[in-house]
Amino acid sequence: MKNWQHTLLGILIGLILSGVLYIIAVPPRGTSIELIPAPTPAPILVHVDGEIQHPGVYPLPRESRVQDAIQAAGGLKENANHNAVNLAERLKDGQKLNIPAFGTPNAPVELPAAPQKQKEIAAAGSKPSGPIDLNTATAEDLQTLPGIGPSRAQQIIDYRETHGGFKTIADLQNISGIGEATFLKLKDLIIVN
Repeated sequence: MKNWQHTLLGILIGLILSGVLYIIAVPPRGTSIELIPAPTPAPILVHVDGEIQHPGVYPLPRESRVQDAIQAAGGLKENANHNAVNLAERLKDGQKLNIPAFGTPNAPVELPAAPQKQKEIAAAGSKPSGPIDLNTATAEDLQTLPGIGPSRAQQIIDYRETHGGFKTIADLQNISGIGEATFLKLKDLIIVN
């Protein structure tokens, strides 16, 4: 090799080494992006009781169904009335699921979590302590009335919001499903202010 070729080769190797050192020595530009996993929603707690293998409170993923709660509790006992339970029903946090036995007349399948006032009324087996104002009552208050469940309570609230409130207690009959017989049971338990 000739002298000028050695010089050219030395310059080329020097440039390559300089480039490698530059790439190694220079810190990266910009800010790094940190990927964090999406938060997982907290599980719901469901109390499973009745004709079940292992009654208790179970944490279940949100969007769980009654069938999932039964499986978590070890399955049904032999005398469990599986026809009284809607296995496809979606569960809510704090819900109590009671699996009745065959022969239990009209056993409640699920009970919504009740405020202390409802518990006292249910324990006493009596009517609410005072009349309930249809224009100010909460859904929980309305559910203490005989024959008023969660969906009917929501209908009452929707009606008063749509129509600017109830003018008289007789307006309650304007709600689908509340006829004269139901109204007669309720008329002494409700007021309109």
